[in-house]
Amino acid sequence: MKESIPDFAGSLTGELGKVKRKFVVDAITGIRGSRSLNLKRMAKALSEDVQIHATEKRLSRHLGHPDLAATIGRHVLARAARFIGQHTLLVIQTYDLTKRYATRMRIREGGVLGVSDGYRVLDIVATDMWIGRCVPVYSRIWPRHVPDDGNDALEYLTAVRAVAAATGGKGMYFGDERTACLLARENLTSMSPIADDVDVEYRKQTRSVLALRRNCRRPFGASAFRYDRQEDLEEHHFLDYGALRVRLPNLSRRLSLLAVESEWFGGGFLVANGMRHRREEIYNSVYTWFEGLEAARAFRDYKAQFDLGSFRVLTYERLQSLMAILHAAIYYELAVAREGLSFEPGVRFRPHAGDHPRNYLIPKERVPRSQLVRPGPWRY
Repeated sequence: MKESIPDFAGSLTGELGKVKRKFVVDAITGIRGSRSLNLKRMAKALSEDVQIHATEKRLSRHLGHPDLAATIGRHVLARAARFIGQHTLLVIQTYDLTKRYATRMRIREGGVLGVSDGYRVLDIVATDMWIGRCVPVYSRIWPRHVPDDGNDALEYLTAVRAVAAATGGKGMYFGDERTACLLARENLTSMSPIADDVDVEYRKQTRSVLALRRNCRRPFGASAFRYDRQEDLEEHHFLDYGALRVRLPNLSRRLSLLAVESEWFGGGFLVANGMRHRREEIYNSVYTWFEGLEAARAFRDYKAQFDLGSFRVLTYERLQSLMAILHAAIYYELAVAREGLSFEPGVRFRPHAGDHPRNYLIPKERVPRSQLVRPGPWRY
């Protein structure tokens, strides 16, 4: 039987009391009903027998609780950790968020944040490509370029270490160029694209990633089939790929630099999983790479449905609480109600099913040898 929203909210706010539980129930219901972070739209979606302005003020007041965001995030992480196994892909993605129509926002007593600085948001999502599911695991928002508020690297490490502690180090982390070197320095299994201008050590020499990619021997190849949803066209591309053993400066851990090239795609990514450079293991890493890209795209598009720039709250603390409740609402939809997001990989190593335009011919199905009709004797 599906868990109800009140029961779900109770599991997130047990130590905060019944009043906060009722508020979280209303906030999750309002976000799901309005698909927005705007408090007025959320209040309309609740359809209470009071003036909308009164409901909006109540929601705004409760968002100011100092422990609300941390408590919700901690409990969602504990629940999500149960979905994560040794081979689960944990996709890390970051993006910038600005407050629409605003010129400043209070971030602490006596300080304001300019709209040009904005915020950075980090999401960690567990994905299983075989069933096309994503489960939100961790979410965090922080202001950009604010003195004494730390930096992006510290926030990335805090997020990754929190998830690793909750899961016992399980899962494979899939990062981006911002997190590639940070993940490689942690004692975790990870894979991340890496910028061409990053220097690594190869055979006791310092080389750029671009130079190594260009000179890397790529003895393996595979046909990739990319489905472009906007053009409704499936394209065939041939990938050739190989791997080199490298190290980061001042790091003894051995890493793998995978180089992939085709007429459509080219890049390198850093793998920290003790991979042996055999055909099957490199192939699996390349496939995992495309799986991570597709999961990141699918979750990003899904979260964008909630009109993230529509929030209108006056303090950074309230924005943190609002984003934590959005994180909980998405977790409820995807992990509890199991609705809203299902996807198929845009890149496969065999043709996509369905009747749609292609730039290649599909080979006819081969008739089993046992069903072939043997010709009779020739007659002259």
